[in-house]
Amino acid sequence: MATQSTLMHRLGILLFCLACWLPSSSLQAQGSCPQVKLVFDRLMTQLVDPTEVGLQDLTHPKLSYGHSNGRIENQMDFIQALVSGKSDFKSISSSSFLCEGTAQTAFIRQDLTANIQDGGIDQTIHLHVLYVFTLEQKTWKLIARQAVKRNPS
Repeated sequence: MATQSTLMHRLGILLFCLACWLPSSSLQAQGSCPQVKLVFDRLMTQLVDPTEVGLQDLTHPKLSYGHSNGRIENQMDFIQALVSGKSDFKSISSSSFLCEGTAQTAFIRQDLTANIQDGGIDQTIHLHVLYVFTLEQKTWKLIARQAVKRNPS
């Protein structure tokens, strides 16, 4: 049976290791946003000028892409709608942007205004959008997106 001093020594080592680990994990989480922002910017470019390869590169195979009208698309449906022109973003602008993350997951909140042609109908949309990215094999991929309508300000 371990003595009290041995237990205290082990507890001290454990606390020291924990103290060393927490700041580095926090820095990793804060450090993920610049990388995720680059992927996000490429995604915004792909929404306006889509290519199948570009969209596949930026999205996870298990993508859940939620629209403000309740429609949900998987990766294949999302890519096909953009590449075929069924959903056609003419322009996108952002009025706010927030990124937060952990070592393996990051999310972005955005207020988006876009001029689109959806099903042949021109319209301007105003959305609050949540994007969720996951780190897979050292590459950030969009795994989920959900939009809700907002009133233009």
